[in-house]
Amino acid sequence: MKQYAEYAEQKIKHICKTFGKREAGSAGEREALGFVADEVRRGGWADTLETQDFKVQPRNFMRFSKIVPIIISVGIALFAVTPIVLLAASVFSLVLVTFRFLLYRHVNIPIFLKRISRNLYAVRRARTNPEKPRRRIIFSGHIDAAYEMTLIYYMGHLVFKLVAALCVVGILFSAVLCGMIVGGVAVYQLWMHIAIVGFTPVYIGLFFFFNFFHIVDGANDNLTGTMISAGVLKYLAEHDIRFDDTEVAALITGAEESGLRGAKAFVRRNRKLLKSRDTETLFFAIETIRDEDFFTTYNRDMNGLVRLNKGAVALLDRASARVCGKAFPHGSVFPGATDAAAFAQAGIPAVALVGMNPKPSDFYHTRLDTAENLSVPCIQKAFDVSLAVLEEFDRGGVSNQTPSS
Repeated sequence: MKQYAEYAEQKIKHICKTFGKREAGSAGEREALGFVADEVRRGGWADTLETQDFKVQPRNFMRFSKIVPIIISVGIALFAVTPIVLLAASVFSLVLVTFRFLLYRHVNIPIFLKRISRNLYAVRRARTNPEKPRRRIIFSGHIDAAYEMTLIYYMGHLVFKLVAALCVVGILFSAVLCGMIVGGVAVYQLWMHIAIVGFTPVYIGLFFFFNFFHIVDGANDNLTGTMISAGVLKYLAEHDIRFDDTEVAALITGAEESGLRGAKAFVRRNRKLLKSRDTETLFFAIETIRDEDFFTTYNRDMNGLVRLNKGAVALLDRASARVCGKAFPHGSVFPGATDAAAFAQAGIPAVALVGMNPKPSDFYHTRLDTAENLSVPCIQKAFDVSLAVLEEFDRGGVSNQTPSS
């Protein structure tokens, strides 16, 4: 479906050029979402279309990268006075990183700025029973763009991963040694030479992990998923295809880069719809479609800690095998998550299709993620696979799928 891939490329270029930076809750994010909504509305691709607002603190999710180095530095400065401060700072840092970054647990902090972000939900109803379809499939991408990961842009993915790993090691090391000192074990010299001299540069690197003042274009991550999801509705409308028992929807989320806030808000608001016993629902996340040689079916998500639905994975296996001759390999994302994780955590069958080098690619969350760096053949393949997923789902749903070995 080359024409739909070229359509996606054209609109992605327009969004990047016209609406500015799309930080979660920004005017650029809302205007870009409004543009996609207008495309759906003018084309008559959906029977119903609605936007759903939610509150977000855009920088709250990634602010741990600033908080941890600061409180660890305070602990180091006061170490000679009392090691208890550094022990407390280390334990707090471990808890913060675990709950915020590994588990994506979100706590609003009153002093941080709140903004309004928005989801777009467009539905092409089933023919037989439009109010209570037998099946519902939701294609989804996110409209917001990420803060730049400074270390990846300037130093590459190896330095990025090394700093992240050594930060965790350093904090654990500090916590253990400080606990020993508080318990009366004399390890001052060991701590001074290894923990302070060895790990302080790493904490400085963590402080510069993200640049909150530089929002990338996000052409691949994830306007590709956005326009493919909308493009499925476009294809169905232009070919006058309406399934008897399957409702087809496109969900364009906001604030994904702020901790999956849009997907989580949508699940909370529409839980009754999504969990209806009358309708089997499948959430299909399409994320960062750029590297054709690295198409992956995510069978796990959220740093590998959330298992995605086995039947949904098997369905995507069948679809990718139809289109490409063999099923895509299975994998997960680390570090990070896709919107599929938010649905899976709520007990809704979900799977994710990703087309990016997992190293990660040099454009991942950097200023290189531009509309000039798109791959039309890759978008075309993902679009073809998405249509095959739709056909497989309409034929048998998720519960009847047999997981591949």
